[in-house]
Amino acid sequence: MIAILTALSFIIYQDFKFRAVSWVVFPILFMLAVINGVQYVGTAELMRSSLINIGFVVAIFISLTIYFSIKNRSFTNIIDNQIGVADLLLLLVICTVFSPVNFLIYYVSSLFLITLVSAGYIILKQNTKAEIPLAAGFSATLICILVFQMSSVDVNLYDDMLALQVLNKL
Repeated sequence: MIAILTALSFIIYQDFKFRAVSWVVFPILFMLAVINGVQYVGTAELMRSSLINIGFVVAIFISLTIYFSIKNRSFTNIIDNQIGVADLLLLLVICTVFSPVNFLIYYVSSLFLITLVSAGYIILKQNTKAEIPLAAGFSATLICILVFQMSSVDVNLYDDMLALQVLNKL
């Protein structure tokens, strides 16, 4: 787990400092996440959850491509225009860290927090051209979740039951 936290910290550093992330970190992080997932839930369940999560990410990227293509009245490749390659690669790696419901909650809440922090930065700096370090934001929120998981016996990111119970009470 320490290796995963270190790799995520490296992504944060690079994304903020250089606005780019070395591709080498993603295969390493992927292998670490898969090893961690297999230890928690086994290969079959990890594959099932990961494929569902990847399907969700693909659907989002297809939807965003369609949206920007319609908006611009021509095909728009959103990779490297609106969203960086590192952001996509990190999301695909993160697909191996959560069960489907937990992934959806993580994705939506992370985007919400990243949007709030970025909006605050833009307002404070009065910089409307500021780029959002999405990979750094996803990494920071994931670090918080993983540290919380390490400190709590009851949290299993590969099990949807706790999340579904909380959602049912809302």
